[in-house]
Amino acid sequence: MKRIVLCLSVLVMMGMLIGCSKSSEAQVDLSPKETIIQFFEYQNEKKLEEMEGLLSEDRKGISWELNKLRSIEILSIEEESSPEMKEQYIKYGRGKDIKESNISVFKVEFEVDYAGGFGSGLDNGVHSWWYYLTRETDTAPWKIDDWGY
Repeated sequence: MKRIVLCLSVLVMMGMLIGCSKSSEAQVDLSPKETIIQFFEYQNEKKLEEMEGLLSEDRKGISWELNKLRSIEILSIEEESSPEMKEQYIKYGRGKDIKESNISVFKVEFEVDYAGGFGSGLDNGVHSWWYYLTRETDTAPWKIDDWGY
């Protein structure tokens, strides 16, 4: 009987470890564009922990005012292919220690609706922002590192 309980305990623990490794693998497999899309989906679902999992370390802890958010929707998302945006991010932005190949830039147009007409620094309506994604190595997951006008 003790042997059965021990075997079951080991199997449960192995299952938990396998489950954990699969979720982190899935995140590694997200493209930069998919990372942004997933971030917006998590925001709509008010899943703060999952949202922050897609952000670079020092971008976590922001007040997203998710309690006021009714909806946020991507209207368009386009990758910026010119090297100038990456070069400027390296020279003037937060990308000074990152290889250009590990930076990705997108122009995202989105519509937001907050209770009361305002939340997290935004009025209700359509906004167009740049999103800068980085990764530490060529195989590391993409993280949203910066955003704004």
